[in-house]
Amino acid sequence: FDTQIDSGTRSHYGVVLRQPLYDRERLAQGRQLRIQADAAELAWVGAQQQLMLRGAEHYFQLALASRRLTLLARQLEAVERTAREADERFRIGGLPVTDLHEARARAAALRAQHLAAQTELDLRRQTLADLIGRQPGDTPLRLPSASPEPVGALEDWLARAARHNTRLQLAQ
Repeated sequence: FDTQIDSGTRSHYGVVLRQPLYDRERLAQGRQLRIQADAAELAWVGAQQQLMLRGAEHYFQLALASRRLTLLARQLEAVERTAREADERFRIGGLPVTDLHEARARAAALRAQHLAAQTELDLRRQTLADLIGRQPGDTPLRLPSASPEPVGALEDWLARAARHNTRLQLAQ
């Protein structure tokens, strides 16, 4: 057998694919994108915290306005009772007219304060409703007890605040 494969036409086709193993520009872009994503995540967490803080502030303002209105209603009841007693005493001649006018003036001033407190309560209720997207309802709002539990040392709270502060993390 005498066969040769050298005498025919020969074609050669090929595909060359090049990919660099190390590309500084792409690595830098990847790092920048990760940093931007982390910053966006921190900004989102910060916005959530601000919303929670505003919600708590509005809640406590509403609770305080409610307590103030309750207190003024009790005071108004007592002062009006005193004004009625002063009126009775004036009619029987046991009280000067100036004391009667003072009692009536006190009652009128307290009625004005009560009306202002009712307006403030309505305003606070609407402000909270705007924030949370629904009316808070007429259930009594609770305030924290007068004697809170111990919360720990100030240094611990400051360190914790520095660790979890999103604005500080964004600045870094």
